[in-house]
Amino acid sequence: MSAHQHRPTALHQSNKSHSGGKHSSKGAIKRKQGGKVEADTRVGVKKATKIEAKADKKSRQHQQNQAKKEAMIERRRFGTVEGAPKIVAMITLSEIDNEEQLKALILSNCGFDSTSNNNNSSSVGPTTVPLKKQRMTFMCVPRDIISVADISKVADILLLVVPAETEMIDDLGHSFISVIKAQGLPNVFIIVQGMDQVAQKKKTDTKKDLQKSMYFHFPDEPRILPLDSAEDAAQVVRFLDAVTLKAPHWREKRPYLLVDNVTADNDTGDLTTVKIYGYLRGADFSANQLVHLPGFGDFQLSQILGPADPNPTKQHSKFASMEGMNSDYSAAVLDSPTSQQESLQTENIPDLLANEQTWPTPEELASAGKKKKKIPKGMSEYQAAWIIDSDDDEDDDDAADDDDAMADDKSTKDNDMMSDEHDGSVDDEEEEDEDEDEDNEMMAEDKEKLDIEEKERVRKEREEQDFIFPDEVDCPLDTPARVRFQKYRGLKSFRTSEWDDMENLPLDYAKIFQFQNIKKSQARSMAIPGNVSAGTYVALVVKNVPRTYVQTYSKKIPRVVGGLFKYENKMSVLHFNVTKHHAFEETVPSKETLTYHVGFRRYEARGIFSALSPGCNKQKYEKFLMAGRMSTVSIYAPVSFSPSLVLMFKGEKLVATGIMTGVDPNKIIVKKIVLTGNPFKSHKRSSVVRDLFYFPEDAHWFKPVELFTKNGRTGHIKESVGTHGYLKCTFDDQVQQNDTVCMNLYKRVFPKWPTVSPSVQYQV
Repeated sequence: MSAHQHRPTALHQSNKSHSGGKHSSKGAIKRKQGGKVEADTRVGVKKATKIEAKADKKSRQHQQNQAKKEAMIERRRFGTVEGAPKIVAMITLSEIDNEEQLKALILSNCGFDSTSNNNNSSSVGPTTVPLKKQRMTFMCVPRDIISVADISKVADILLLVVPAETEMIDDLGHSFISVIKAQGLPNVFIIVQGMDQVAQKKKTDTKKDLQKSMYFHFPDEPRILPLDSAEDAAQVVRFLDAVTLKAPHWREKRPYLLVDNVTADNDTGDLTTVKIYGYLRGADFSANQLVHLPGFGDFQLSQILGPADPNPTKQHSKFASMEGMNSDYSAAVLDSPTSQQESLQTENIPDLLANEQTWPTPEELASAGKKKKKIPKGMSEYQAAWIIDSDDDEDDDDAADDDDAMADDKSTKDNDMMSDEHDGSVDDEEEEDEDEDEDNEMMAEDKEKLDIEEKERVRKEREEQDFIFPDEVDCPLDTPARVRFQKYRGLKSFRTSEWDDMENLPLDYAKIFQFQNIKKSQARSMAIPGNVSAGTYVALVVKNVPRTYVQTYSKKIPRVVGGLFKYENKMSVLHFNVTKHHAFEETVPSKETLTYHVGFRRYEARGIFSALSPGCNKQKYEKFLMAGRMSTVSIYAPVSFSPSLVLMFKGEKLVATGIMTGVDPNKIIVKKIVLTGNPFKSHKRSSVVRDLFYFPEDAHWFKPVELFTKNGRTGHIKESVGTHGYLKCTFDDQVQQNDTVCMNLYKRVFPKWPTVSPSVQYQV
């Protein structure tokens, strides 16, 4: 029989362990050194190591954060093992003949062998070479502002080459700097060519002049390096290898690539399937997304291939062997489109028969076939029913009845004009003719077939006239003001008066898309994961591409392909805050066709300009893009998520630069005109005004609109005087004889639909 054993309960006695005071015993020290930890079995006793554990946790988190920061800095500086090579673009700010020799000097110092048998053995176009911890792609950019704009969107490092003796920066070079700065500055180095030919006494002064000029354009004070010998090239390579890369934030979340090569199928049609090779950069990419080919439009992908990297290094080869890649990897399909692929539909197709229609009532249908009987004056409808119908009676109307009928017809026409004003049912052609008050002058110019210089002179005069007398318009002599300005209205206050943003919308608004919350749509679109990670060498198989894209391809000219997020091919109304470039002296009227560079996209649009109005839901329309201040330009264009930068070109001339402010079709842009008149007679607070209108009926039409003078008096129209449009007005104080009486009228205006769809442009 087993012996009895006592089982302790929760109320058993727990004796206090022996304490050696401040000094631990030898046994305790051995147990600690052996890794043993004594467990405290006492109930309700707090652990003494709690404060120490919290400090250890904080220290551990700090160490982890430091390791992450160091790893991120390492990735930004040198890239990852499987990352894409860094793009180094060489741009000349002045005429230099030996640009390719400077590139070859750098490549030779990097160990580039032009006799190798790899796919990138030629030094023409993008040339990729390995450095100590990363790879770099060098490219000489032609002196073309469009090419400079494209390469500055994707470049990680810019080498701006200037001569030492001759003029450092020419006019075209200043335009290059403006384009580069407008799209966000990457890492910039100033390369001085020909410094060895400068006399020793003048080298210090030359370097100071160069620093003064470059530090003015680039406040970050980029490093200035000479490049004349192999030693100089070695120094440039060392700085390139050790630089900490900084990329513009607007392109970090977007997929893009610099085209390395282009091939096409052997079919003979106008449209073909194209393979575009290059390193995927920025964000991850999916075959369901669309791609934008600048100058050609938006296209769909049939698949994304993963060919072998043409520029492998030892580290990349080791990484490829670890991932199990073999020679069959060149035929691997990285991603294929699914049923969720984005469509190429950019515009909404409006149903013109879906407008609101009123069906006639049974009484109207019954009376439609009956002939309306004319009722003589002074006779009721019951009495007229006893009159026998006779054609002779209808023909024997007296002159008084004819005059009454003419008066009725005139009043009916006036009522129809008033209904057109309230209903907004005016033909599009009339609306286009009345959008600008200077159309008559432009039509006269077109008829006379004036040359370009004469048109520019007339435009300049009109711009100066509009600057001196803003918005002032003369009332026509042969047309009543209520007819000419029937679409305009008066406002008590431009800032606070209400204006319905859904009123009298044009037909073009039926083609565009509107977002209930553009920020949430952008967040959802950018959150869609991509199946191909950035840094991979890919071949984008793009279908239905014009064959001219392949025929015009040249490795000397940089080409960029940008990936589009969901909804970014849908047409809407985009707004940009832009500033006119100081070197562009020509006039830029509203609704003129310009080329817009928005992010990685390039298309044509016809925008309208307006002045900034903070804190107001309306903006004032401007006839011209004014210099020296910021303006808003609104266009019909495909949706682009922010942040997005914009460059505006007219041909190859930079017109303006700015940033996109949003996608909002409900923004109200109001055109303002000012009708002016002169006081004819003034007595106390009453005054007779002339030259404001020329028809007496206009006084009654515009009677509710408030008047004001240039000296600060306010008033309103009381009645018409005579038959030549004279007005009797009442003001808050006596009007001086040399004052001018004004009336403000407003009308909402809209951009013009582009002649060529921004998503389908088959031209470079």
